[in-house]
Amino acid sequence: MIFDRKSVRLKDWDYSKRACYFVTMCIDKRNSILMADVDNGLLVLNDFGKMVSRSWIDSKEDFNISLGNFVLMPDHFHGIVWMKRKMDRAAIKAARTDIANADIANTEGAGFMPAQIKATHTGIAHKNITLGNIIGAFKSKTTGLYIKGVKEFGWPKFEKRVWQRNYYESIIKNRIDYIKVVSYIRNNPKKYINGA
Repeated sequence: MIFDRKSVRLKDWDYSKRACYFVTMCIDKRNSILMADVDNGLLVLNDFGKMVSRSWIDSKEDFNISLGNFVLMPDHFHGIVWMKRKMDRAAIKAARTDIANADIANTEGAGFMPAQIKATHTGIAHKNITLGNIIGAFKSKTTGLYIKGVKEFGWPKFEKRVWQRNYYESIIKNRIDYIKVVSYIRNNPKKYINGA
């Protein structure tokens, strides 16, 4: 079933090939740190949530992927990722270095920043970038910005890590699966608000 939350890393599946994925990332210990409030029947993002949303959108350019629907919940995140192309080992290393050395002094408001990863195809030792590379880079980037938010904007401190170590993914195999996932993503906030 597509909404099974067990991690299903298929042994023989190439997670760098052109494919569509439904991914879920959870905040460590399921702490509700992405939302400020519920206002007039809508979930309201706090500054960290806004930064996570912006960083996810930046991933399109960072890794030349396409993004489908996504939603931030108080303690987790759902999104659709379309893998598109190959990147080499040197480009992946450059992307990770850019994340680690990101100049986040020029933030827009509390935690917003332009895309920091300038990963380009260099033609050396081809290696396909995987879904795991993208999720890992996204978590590293947003964790770094959260630390900045704690120091400079008084965001709540966290223990050990911001995100849970792993993530969950399902391969979206066809149009029917895609429609189900989009519906699930769109309805997730309503279910939370009605259950809250």
